[in-house]
Amino acid sequence: MVVTLLAAFVRLVDLGWQSLWVDEYLWTLTASLKSLSAIIHRPDGYPPTMALLFRALQRSGLGDDWWLRLPSALAGTLSVPVLYAVARRVARRRRR
Repeated sequence: MVVTLLAAFVRLVDLGWQSLWVDEYLWTLTASLKSLSAIIHRPDGYPPTMALLFRALQRSGLGDDWWLRLPSALAGTLSVPVLYAVARRVARRRRR
C-alpha cells in the first residue's frame, strides 16, 4: 500500500508542470479530427484508445495538460499493485 501511494505521489506531483511532449501533442491533434471514424482508421497503425480518451476529455472541458496526463498516471500507479500480485503468484509457483 505504501509503495502504491509513493508511486501515486511520484506520478501526480508535477503532472501539469511541463507542456505537452511531442507524442502527447500528436494525440491531441488526432483527437481533434472531425469524425470518430477518422480517429479509429488512422493509417499510422497506432491504436485509437488514447486519441479517443483525449477527445472525450477535451470535449468535456478537461483539455488541460494535467487532465490529459491523468489517465496514464493512474494506469502507471495501478500497475504497481498489479505487478506485486503477479510477482507473488510467480514466486509461489517457483517454490513448489
